[in-house]
Amino acid sequence: MVELLVWMMVTGIILAGVANLLTASLRIWHTGKVRNEMQQTARIAVDVIVREAQYCKSISVNADGSILTLVNADNQNMIFKINPVTNALGESINGGPLEPFAGDGTDRQEGKIIVTVNADNTPMFLLEGSRTLKITITLKNRMSAISETVRTQVVCMNL
Repeated sequence: MVELLVWMMVTGIILAGVANLLTASLRIWHTGKVRNEMQQTARIAVDVIVREAQYCKSISVNADGSILTLVNADNQNMIFKINPVTNALGESINGGPLEPFAGDGTDRQEGKIIVTVNADNTPMFLLEGSRTLKITITLKNRMSAISETVRTQVVCMNL
C-alpha cells in the first residue's frame, strides 16, 4: 500500500512538471505563430508599396508622413494610408475606395492585426531628396499586444 502511494506521488510530480513544460511550449509556439503572421503581413505591405514606388512617375508625402501619393508606371493615381476606422493600411487607386492590404479589419471594425503609430514617432513614409522613399510600418496584434516594425527604403527610378 505504501509503495502504491509513493508511486502515485512520484507520478503526480512528474506529470505536473510535464504539464508545465507543455504549457510553456504552447505559449512559445503561439508567440512565434503571431510574430510570423505579422511579419508576413508587413512584408506584403512593404512589397506592394515598393513595387509601385520603384517605377512611379511622381511621388509625394504629406507633412506628417502618414499619406503617400504617387502616380505609378501605368499612370494610375495611388494613395497609401491607414484607414482611421479599421487601422488597416490601404490603397486607393484613381480616387476609388481605400482597399485594405495590410491588417485584417473589415469595412467598419478593427481586425486582430492593426497598423499603429511607430514607437519613436518616425513617419510611416519619408521622402529623402527627390528619389528615396523610406518606409517604416509597425503592426500590432491586438489580442497579444505583440508588435513588429519593418523598415525599408526604395529609390524611385523614373523620377
